[in-house]
Amino acid sequence: MAENTSARNSMKRKLAAGELVLCMNLRLARSVDIAMVAQAGGYDALYVDMQHAPYSIDTTATICAEP
Repeated sequence: MAENTSARNSMKRKLAAGELVLCMNLRLARSVDIAMVAQAGGYDALYVDMQHAPYSIDTTATICAEP
């Protein structure tokens, strides 16, 4: 059975409650550790801009993978 991730997804929860959601636009990060930095900074989401950044699909997948 699939795990219920909505309990851990602060973005979905805040949007449903009409609260402010913070999203970091990512274009020039030099390390995949940026996801942990964004989480520590209180961001609810990352937007990985593959069109305007030099990220490969592999790098994007690594950034977006859940710890």
